[in-house]
Amino acid sequence: MKVLAVKNLTYNFDQKSICQFDKISFDLKKGEVLTLLGPSGTGKTTLFNILTGKLQPLSGEVEKSEGLKIEMVSGVNNLNWDLTVFENIESHLLAHEPNADTNRVRDMIEIFGLEYKDHKKLDQLSAGQLQRLLFARSMVVAPDVLLLDEPFSNIDEFLKATLCHEIFEIFKENEISLVFVTHNLKEAYSLSDRIMYLSGAKLQTYQRPQDFYDRPLSIDAARFGGMINLVAGPIVERNGDKVVVKNDFGQFEVKDNLKTNNQFVYLAFRPKYLKLADDNGHLKGRVKAIIRHGEYDFVEVATMNAKVLRFQLADSSQVSVGTQVKLTIDFENAFLLPV
Repeated sequence: MKVLAVKNLTYNFDQKSICQFDKISFDLKKGEVLTLLGPSGTGKTTLFNILTGKLQPLSGEVEKSEGLKIEMVSGVNNLNWDLTVFENIESHLLAHEPNADTNRVRDMIEIFGLEYKDHKKLDQLSAGQLQRLLFARSMVVAPDVLLLDEPFSNIDEFLKATLCHEIFEIFKENEISLVFVTHNLKEAYSLSDRIMYLSGAKLQTYQRPQDFYDRPLSIDAARFGGMINLVAGPIVERNGDKVVVKNDFGQFEVKDNLKTNNQFVYLAFRPKYLKLADDNGHLKGRVKAIIRHGEYDFVEVATMNAKVLRFQLADSSQVSVGTQVKLTIDFENAFLLPV
């Protein structure tokens, strides 16, 4: 069930400025996590202000289900540091509902694991506890939709790994719909039901997380979504739902995901879909660099025509800088992008 629908929304700050966004449309379902990605300055905060009614769009509309409550989760700087944990949550509740039952404050303290902290001042809380307080304060007014603007940006990675999944599970249990802004791709891929990518005033892609990674719809989205190999070349043959692309490495048949008359395209594939080969590799080159990445490594290979490609290895001890390697492309997971 849709709780909110944005239709052909356009906004700019004044007539002389470039549009923040131009005719963007999307919807939000009950209990859904919709993540908004994009470069800084593309209008994500502006969009939040329109959804909450603080700004009016130049054109377009926001349709909301009847009685929809939208709450924006602000940063810790907007908490009252002179009040206790209980008082921070209570004051927010009473500002919205002067006659509200303050037992709801106790409920939020318990749900968000702040027991025994209720009478503490905020300077006595850890970063994770402050984050829990922010969410408890927002949830006490029983919102239908929460707008989250990089809520985990000020806590360390170790804490974030457990806290964000725990908090999002609470939202899911209560069927809260979320619009979630983050620059952290791990958060976006692991927490989202759908991902929107906003850039150049346009909503460039609106997809499930796996599709955003494996089949992005634009060059910008592909690059933003993680490391990507792009090899340009013309389409030289069309065979039903497949095309033959010619580039510096040869001719390759791939699925025609573009379904357009584009004659010149990028053959695109993520590093995980470029693999070491024995003798029958699609291309060869020399290892230029190894980029350590924790759980896995990226290996940069300078090919014979000076094109640099990257592939992914769980154990990079299999190769060393300067050695020659043969590589094969997993064409089942390769796709086309317009040039």
